Amino acid sequence: MPGKASILELLKNKISCTTLLLVEDNSIALQMIELYAEKPGCHCTSVTNGEDALEIAKSKDFDLIITDIGLPRLSGRQIRVWEKSLNKSPKPIIGLTARGLFEAESESKQAGMNHVLSKPIKSEVLKSILAQFLPERFVISSANKANKQVLAVDTLDTEK
Repeated sequence: MPGKASILELLKNKISCTTLLLVEDNSIALQMIELYAEKPGCHCTSVTNGEDALEIAKSKDFDLIITDIGLPRLSGRQIRVWEKSLNKSPKPIIGLTARGLFEAESESKQAGMNHVLSKPIKSEVLKSILAQFLPERFVISSANKANKQVLAVDTLDTEK
């Protein structure tokens, strides 16, 4: 059975691997998403165009991708084709739209996205999406922030 320090290290590693790729050409919207995502402990890589997003996705592994669906040269379908060509497991892709949600939702799902949200995104909505698509990582991350002192006390070696 692993020691208490080993368990804490496993938790730290699990939390630190929650990475998001954010793709948004509106700098204010991008800053808001970054702020909301970093609160529960996510690590974000942000880009403002589809070409950069595809290049970064090829070189770094992400847990979830959040992208504006109106960007040229980037779609969920392009990401899915690329994932399949390299035998990569599909990552959740969340689309963002300023258009009508009903129209965008159907179009986005056909393009390979898992979900679509209306802009501007709210903090509670992002937390809900993280919990839905990254349940283990999001719960551990939130619990870690709330119970930091308890975890520190819990790691003391009290065995003789």
